Amino acid sequence: MANPQQTIQQCIESCSECLVACEVCAETCAALEGMQGTIRLCRDCIGVCSTTISFLARGSQLSKELCQVTATACQRCYEETQSCGIDECQACARACLATVEACTMMAASAYLA
Repeated sequence: MANPQQTIQQCIESCSECLVACEVCAETCAALEGMQGTIRLCRDCIGVCSTTISFLARGSQLSKELCQVTATACQRCYEETQSCGIDECQACARACLATVEACTMMAASAYLA
């Protein structure tokens, strides 16, 4: 079993990878018609992932709740992007799914107050 700091670090890394994948996806979709919903969901992920990274890194007492919100935002973005045929959207979907798993595990762990 991983120690608490390793688990937190893995969640931070997952959020970081998701943030980058969502940035790339949103930028790619900005050039396409009818992708506003995808762009909005990507931006939601970017925002919550950035905040989650910061909260986890400093040991905020709100980390558990924020991980729950991040998992929800990433799940919605995953659902939007997973069926898209664009490579950047597929990469975004994979990163979102990994972050859903990491944040769900963090939110349920005893590592956070």
